Amino acid sequence: MTITSTMLRLTAKDKELLDYLFDYCRYTTKQLAKALHLPQQTISYKIKRLEEKGYISRYDAILNWDLIPLTKKLYLFNTKKPGEIITKMIKEKPVHSIHENTGTYNLAVWCFYKNREQIQEFEESLPEHESITIDKTIVSDFTHFGTKIKLRKPTMIPSKIKLDKKDISIVKHLSSGHAKDSLLQISKDLKISYDVTHYRLKRLIRNGYFSRLMPQTGKKLGGLRVTQAIFELKQFNESIIKKIKSLSFMAMGGYSKKFVYLHFMSENHEDYLNKLESLHEIFKENLLRTEILHWKELHLANRYPLEYVIKK
Repeated sequence: MTITSTMLRLTAKDKELLDYLFDYCRYTTKQLAKALHLPQQTISYKIKRLEEKGYISRYDAILNWDLIPLTKKLYLFNTKKPGEIITKMIKEKPVHSIHENTGTYNLAVWCFYKNREQIQEFEESLPEHESITIDKTIVSDFTHFGTKIKLRKPTMIPSKIKLDKKDISIVKHLSSGHAKDSLLQISKDLKISYDVTHYRLKRLIRNGYFSRLMPQTGKKLGGLRVTQAIFELKQFNESIIKKIKSLSFMAMGGYSKKFVYLHFMSENHEDYLNKLESLHEIFKENLLRTEILHWKELHLANRYPLEYVIKK
């Protein structure tokens, strides 16, 4: 989609609409029109304008990492030559996403591994870095602008199922910018019959294989600021995770017994400071260190090496 440079001032209805799309981007224009008390044509116009002005760059299905038996690691680099690392990383199969940032670390790379041997082989070629292993994910009822969602998205109850090549192709397609596409379009793109596409996608959603189907924000400074925050803890406490999940502004996250990784958006600097203060209040004296990374550019997103988990 084409992104123009003119700044868009978000109206109250724009903010409501964005929250509905963050909740579940596959709501129909008819559903959204009823919930927001606007004509369908107006909903379509507003969505197109949000895309053109850079508030939405694409729509992704975010995989529920907890259902995938792969090791998830985040690598942080402070490098003078990020371009060289990015060029190398894009070619590496375990690499899931690459974020160029401003902050202590100007490059963050997510990787998914099938075994320890693969991890060792990959890490031997890396320049100086810090790494964090994420054991479990954090997903909350995210509404950035605090909208009370009046629509009911499909029930998603995490449950492992056997994934075959058709399932994998659907997951990968929706994860690469097609989460809002119609079933007919997905069927045509993947050359899978409409009925099979409908059944497989419904089954994947019902069994909780997607933690969220949502827009990715654009990289314009005039849009929403995306922050990745990493908190190193003195001692892990489950109550911390419960409190984080209760925060409506928390988009995504993950944790291990030593680190908590969180991903949230802010409308302006004051909004960002208020949210960061809310998080620090949760951690309090249990916090050893905080690292803040502000998203500058997304070079790769949601490339899942799901061939590793296909059941024979």
